[in-house]
Amino acid sequence: MDMKVKDAEGSKRKVVVNDFSATGGQKKEVGLSVMVIDDYRNKIIADNRVCIMIDGKRMNFSEKNDGCCHVDMKSGLHDLTVGGNMFQRQDMVIDPDEEKEIGKGILKIRLQPDHQYLSGKGVTVLSGWTEPRSEVHFVFIHLNEPYRLYWDYKAGDKDILIFHQSEMFLDGTQFCLQKADGQVEEFWIEAGMAEAGRYELRYPLRDSYESEKCILRRVYAVTSDDEGRFYLPVPAGEEQCEEYRYYNPMDKQGVRTGKLNGEQYVELVKEQG
Repeated sequence: MDMKVKDAEGSKRKVVVNDFSATGGQKKEVGLSVMVIDDYRNKIIADNRVCIMIDGKRMNFSEKNDGCCHVDMKSGLHDLTVGGNMFQRQDMVIDPDEEKEIGKGILKIRLQPDHQYLSGKGVTVLSGWTEPRSEVHFVFIHLNEPYRLYWDYKAGDKDILIFHQSEMFLDGTQFCLQKADGQVEEFWIEAGMAEAGRYELRYPLRDSYESEKCILRRVYAVTSDDEGRFYLPVPAGEEQCEEYRYYNPMDKQGVRTGKLNGEQYVELVKEQG
């Protein structure tokens, strides 16, 4: 089944601009917490392995031991960079007012390891080249897909119930829903809810889905470095996939596919610019 990836709102974090200067209003201070998650091990990082920079200034983790970096900032747009010695860097523009409304004031960022993190540990790695500082998304196709929807959902729904054999911490993860005609919608999970397996979405679903007629898969997003190299250590469980697919969600080059075949290092075909 072919994948046809839409220009999805859920494929990247979006920014809502609040232009206080247009009205001459005073920009207010907004409190924001940043939580960083090691996506490979699915654990919160709150130590000097990662660096959080807001508008060029380094932020410190809270002494409350809550896994967050807390900061007060003015309303409006701010540059955020998160990275570390063993993690790939992420750059984004954030609006604290939006995060306060959508994410309850907690911005959750998942970092992928770089080549130093798992060097020599026998982990399967997918690596390749694309445009510098651009995203590449991976999905892994299984004979028995590990995730599925419990119920049918309609466009505009803001929370979903997901079945998975193991209870996983999925805050800040990306998923995609694929219909029988190959159309794919990507979306972000914002946070788990009180009911086991129910998750609040960052943005409402744009389409409707019947649970028996769609496929739910995890999306792993990596960002290429300043030279265009990208790197993904295949997460535990995904190495048993039938095939993998990868694509840049912002271009029209389509979806590439491959098989792992037990290899521990796979150099992917360079994408043509």
